[in-house]
Amino acid sequence: MESELQALENNHTWDLTSLPTGKTAIGSRWIYKLKYRPDGTIDRIFLAIAAARGWALNQLDVNNAFLHGYLDEDVYMVPPEGYTKASKGQVCKLLRSLYGLK
Repeated sequence: MESELQALENNHTWDLTSLPTGKTAIGSRWIYKLKYRPDGTIDRIFLAIAAARGWALNQLDVNNAFLHGYLDEDVYMVPPEGYTKASKGQVCKLLRSLYGLK
């Protein structure tokens, strides 16, 4: 979560501000997802084969992989869980879209 928050800050995804009168802040949440195969097992068979055969593995984790386009309207969001830079009562005014924003 820390690296994701840092990437969002580095991309200047939001400005911290107070919520204007008459506006409502949307919520925010972290989504963690495991990928499953159709039979319900976790889709990690490649790792099992590599381990069984003693193959060397490298991992690449792409933080903040989604491109965040600039927003034309004002959207305010409750600061994400774990984001400690917002003072009490502050919200994030989104400058760029976030994954899942409709």
